[in-house]
Amino acid sequence: MFLQRVTTYAVICLEPVRDGSCESPGRTLDPATFTVSTERQQVWTSDNGHAVALPSCQVESRRNWRCRSLDGASELGVTAGRPWLARGEGRASDLAFVSAWRYWWLRTGEPTSSRSRTAIFR
Repeated sequence: MFLQRVTTYAVICLEPVRDGSCESPGRTLDPATFTVSTERQQVWTSDNGHAVALPSCQVESRRNWRCRSLDGASELGVTAGRPWLARGEGRASDLAFVSAWRYWWLRTGEPTSSRSRTAIFR
């Protein structure tokens, strides 16, 4: 079985996400690494060192996959290598995915410019 990995970097937005971007990135979350199998149509993540399978996944490749929550209220995925989170209708997300360099820059506590925008992928 051929397994591939993808790591995502996320921040919590301090203000509501507008027009698909986060104007005020806040606390960084720990990077999340997902292991992807196209053969098994499965995606796993790690929880306290143990592999946990995500439910209801459709996997095309490491760069294109999606999984739906058990209650169907949200989806997490990667499209063209960009991570995204979609929540149920009308529910805004305060989670923004950022590039690795932006993540580590924010993590070091550097001040942010109002002109630098963090894209969120829904």
